[in-house]
Amino acid sequence: MEIRDYNGEGKWSADSILERYRKYSNEMGGTLGELVPRVHAEGQVTWIYPVMDQVIEGIERGDKACVAIGIEFVEEDASFPFGRVLKSNTARALRRAKLSPEQVDRVRERVVHVMLGGRLGREFKEYSKLLGKIGMGSLWPTIEQGAD
Repeated sequence: MEIRDYNGEGKWSADSILERYRKYSNEMGGTLGELVPRVHAEGQVTWIYPVMDQVIEGIERGDKACVAIGIEFVEEDASFPFGRVLKSNTARALRRAKLSPEQVDRVRERVVHVMLGGRLGREFKEYSKLLGKIGMGSLWPTIEQGAD
């Protein structure tokens, strides 16, 4: 039997995400939701889809632990299967989420870092909409100095 697991490795494996989710839920006093990657089997092949899909759904429900993981995901530079779509969807969900001031600062820093680095992929459109919602804060001088 062949297994095609589209979850990341290390910090972004399904098990690691679920472990952090439980930890953050306990720390934040949230209700532990169900995060289970979608699985599809056909013949001798089983596909395991990214658990980040469920994290994104959790962000949209207002799950604070999912919001924390979503921000970590947006901050991540590594590539993932379906990464651009997942990061774009994560940014879209975060745009509608209630973020703490510290989370807003982290998102601002990330979007400016991506912009100044010139990596303006598919997800950047959603990043810029997210930045439009939360505002620039005090980062405008950084942008002016670093922009080409």
